[in-house]
Amino acid sequence: MGMHLSRVPFRYILFSALVAVFQSSDGRAAQPPALEGAVAVTLVSPIPISPSGTASAPSSIFSWAQTRGAGSYVLWYADGNGRTQVIEFPTSELDCSDTTLVCKTKTPIETPEAIGEWAVRAVKQTEYSSWSKIMTFGKESTSTV
Repeated sequence: MGMHLSRVPFRYILFSALVAVFQSSDGRAAQPPALEGAVAVTLVSPIPISPSGTASAPSSIFSWAQTRGAGSYVLWYADGNGRTQVIEFPTSELDCSDTTLVCKTKTPIETPEAIGEWAVRAVKQTEYSSWSKIMTFGKESTSTV
């Protein structure tokens, strides 16, 4: 017995369609995708905290300052090799603190060998914030010749 499309939440279908490879002509990942049909921005953009810069850990936890009223967050992640993911996290699937006002992913994401990029945006039903500023991070060493 297969799953009926009418039972699949629209948001799941929308974000499943967005999880794809975005690559510019110079090989770098493109900017976070625009969401067609999204309501005008009324939410404040989250402020990304980490990861940022060179990381030695094999995986990274992503964290950002919370946005008041957000029911979920969308993480855009480019691994530096042209592969990009867009993942929506309901706040129930994040470690969000009322004390520090910071949200973190519970599951680490592999730290890219090359310099990767990430951004986050807040979601409240059909309202989306703008994307946060883009943060860069990775295991790439800076060697001199």
